Amino acid sequence: FPVTIAAVNIAKQNKTVLIISLEMPELIYAKRLSSNLTKIPLFRLKGEQEQLKIGIDEFNRKNPSAKIFVKEFPPSTVTPLQLNAFIKKFLSKGIKIDAIVIDYLNLLHSSTGTNSYERVKYVTEKIRAMSYIFNCPIISATQLNRSGYNENDPSIATISESIGLAATADVVMSIFQTDEERELGVIHLGMMKNRFGPNFGNVLLRIDYPTLSITQDDTINDTDESNSLASTLKVLADNN
Repeated sequence: FPVTIAAVNIAKQNKTVLIISLEMPELIYAKRLSSNLTKIPLFRLKGEQEQLKIGIDEFNRKNPSAKIFVKEFPPSTVTPLQLNAFIKKFLSKGIKIDAIVIDYLNLLHSSTGTNSYERVKYVTEKIRAMSYIFNCPIISATQLNRSGYNENDPSIATISESIGLAATADVVMSIFQTDEERELGVIHLGMMKNRFGPNFGNVLLRIDYPTLSITQDDTINDTDESNSLASTLKVLADNN
């Protein structure tokens, strides 16, 4: 769900977002995006067709330039070079992509590298280079290894498959919560690495599970550390 949230929040700034799915069908993304945009719970979408149309029309009215494209590829079949060529097709049609979201980077194919560390590092380097080529941020998700599953505020060392991913990325954030926080509907966004500011701290966010929505709530963050991180995230969002 972080991929869906990132795409929606960027689109709400009247931006054009391209989602590359290597894990889930386009139809599932369409449902998640619709639920997030209209705040209609996923399980009610089928029976709320009229309300769904009203919600989408309202979003389009408020964000007339916003666009979200979703393209599904089978996992481990597309290389960064092939992805580069696919994105250039948008440019050839006069469509400027403002942000690219990849779900998820580890599932891109590469014949370079003899192990997961080398393969994922190579893929990450090529994808980072694409952010310069297309002049836009590229956002992806990855997983934690076993040692990071039960950690509160997991460190960068708990990233699975390849620490080379973390070494290459400009910003790495963690998402985590305790069992109690899950019941309360809050979730942590932590800063693992940041080339543009503080690389520590975490901030609490509200999460609505039925619509897979995450929102900022200043009333649940009152520490200097969380305020500093929130300010940094705002700067990053404004720059994007």
